Amino acid sequence: MVAEVGIKDYGDKDNEELGKKYGVEKSKFPTVLLFVVDEATGKVDQFKFPEEDDFKVENLKGFVRRHSGIYMPLPGCLEDFDKLSEKLVNAKNPGKDSI
Repeated sequence: MVAEVGIKDYGDKDNEELGKKYGVEKSKFPTVLLFVVDEATGKVDQFKFPEEDDFKVENLKGFVRRHSGIYMPLPGCLEDFDKLSEKLVNAKNPGKDSI
C-alpha cells in the first residue's frame, strides 16, 4: 500500500502529531517512510529513505527492494537471472557451489 500524508503548518495543523511521531520535518519534504511487517513475529520495522539520495524512481525502487524483499527489477533485468546472480555473488566457493 502506498499513501501520501500531508502535514499542515497552519490552521488546524492536520497530521502535525503524526509527523512528530515519525520524525518528519517540513524542511525535509518529501520524506519517504517504509513500514515492513515481519510475518514470523508480527513486528513492524520502519525505514526512512536517505536524505542524501536523489529523489528518483530508481533510487526509490532500490530502497524498497533492499528493505522489503519485494522484487522490483531494474530496466532490462529478469527475476530468475537476478536470483542466480545473487546466489553466485553470495556463494562461499564461486564456481564450485551448485547454483
